[in-house]
Amino acid sequence: MTSAFGYYKTSQVELESIYPYKAVDQDCQYDKETAIDVNVLGYYNVKQRSVKDLKSAVAKKPVSIGIDADSFAF
Repeated sequence: MTSAFGYYKTSQVELESIYPYKAVDQDCQYDKETAIDVNVLGYYNVKQRSVKDLKSAVAKKPVSIGIDADSFAF
């Protein structure tokens, strides 16, 4: 997620309504003519198991969550 937020700070993207996900292996069809700025001003990682920090992050929106699934993946 951190890499994605960093990318959004410096690059334009296309809306899914313009460039929908198709679940097929193909070359990128990105068109800079229809791209938009996302305007990510910053991001930070919430301290693990900190309800207070998570509540603060949710109040600022949006929030993305990642789960380390190593302990239950298999």
